[in-house]
Amino acid sequence: MRPLERSLASAPAGQREPSGGRPSDLAAQVGPERSRPRWRGRGALLTILGSLVLLSGCLSGNAAYLRLSTSYRMPREYADPRTYSAVVDAWTRVADLGLGGGLAATLEDPAVGAEILARDAAVSQAAGPPGSDARATWRALYGDGDRLPIKIVWRFDRHLYEQSILDPGSGWTFTLVDDLGFKYSPVAHDRLTVVPNRRLWIGEFTLWFPRRSLGGRTLFTSHTRDLTLEIVGTPGQARMTWRFLPLLDNEQFGLFDQMDSPGAASCRRPVPTERPAAAPTPSPTASITI
Repeated sequence: MRPLERSLASAPAGQREPSGGRPSDLAAQVGPERSRPRWRGRGALLTILGSLVLLSGCLSGNAAYLRLSTSYRMPREYADPRTYSAVVDAWTRVADLGLGGGLAATLEDPAVGAEILARDAAVSQAAGPPGSDARATWRALYGDGDRLPIKIVWRFDRHLYEQSILDPGSGWTFTLVDDLGFKYSPVAHDRLTVVPNRRLWIGEFTLWFPRRSLGGRTLFTSHTRDLTLEIVGTPGQARMTWRFLPLLDNEQFGLFDQMDSPGAASCRRPVPTERPAAAPTPSPTASITI
């Protein structure tokens, strides 16, 4: 079973939040040893348990913060293929969709693309640095760095829907919304692949969203705080959100204490500072049905 199908089939209902989960906040600054309070009784236990819960939510699952890549150059060396599943899971969001339906969406940032190359090389036992096959795969994913792919795997109950419900062109609307409220429609999608299953209709396909405006301006940058995929169709609707660390190389955001989790997902505690004005963004475009 493929990673996306496994996450879609095994994710508990509690993880299928339309909003893609809530970010957690770690706020525990400890002063010098002599000024630390003495922890006693139930208060100490509750404080420790609460901290563990916050840490767990911040470093994993739908609440994890990610690093949105700004470079779309193909890596010169293969990543470790053993981290493929962890990276894909970090960039995947799961949600319910209508009655008896559900989906898993993976934002295939170049961090995921590097893992895809490593997995393919491990399967084909390719030696040496990435070659022509890797370049073809990279170009299929990102073009000239002007598009952002999102992989969709969804399933519907055979007893409630016809197989045609799987087709992304059968009345579905897909919209990507950034943190400023600007909306972007997919510029393309590939052919639907139907996964054999006795109880469910399962299909997978990839949507490509524009990464640059018609004038050449990059739409999603280090200023982008989150991206939300909105899906609307006859069976129902779903919303999934990916949240990103803000401007890590910008001194105006202060210092960060880094704690990395597998799959390039991490959570940091920023020193509160005023957020600089966002860069000019293109006018929003109306969503279209593909």
